[in-house]
Amino acid sequence: MNFQEYTNKLKAAKTQEQKNLLYKSWLKAEYQGFWSLEYKHTMRAVTKATRKAIYNSFVKWDLDLSGTSDLHQELIDTYTGDYLIQGESNSTRIARMQKAYNKGEIN
Repeated sequence: MNFQEYTNKLKAAKTQEQKNLLYKSWLKAEYQGFWSLEYKHTMRAVTKATRKAIYNSFVKWDLDLSGTSDLHQELIDTYTGDYLIQGESNSTRIARMQKAYNKGEIN
């Protein structure tokens, strides 16, 4: 579904529930832009597969897709590998994170 089809279907939707389902299906197709502005830099930098995994985890935990909370951040960190294991070297952490991020996006 392209954006024009999406907007046409959105206008035709009669209930808020239909609009919400349509919105979720659009996001699922794109896995783009569902996150809060608080997470925009991290989410733009990760691979599409990582965005999909994060999206699915938000749905699984019944979180507001564009919301913010400690759980949102924890799930993002889990899928991006952006956490430090006690005793782990920084180079090991960077190597783990490179699996989730697009090439050259890790600082």
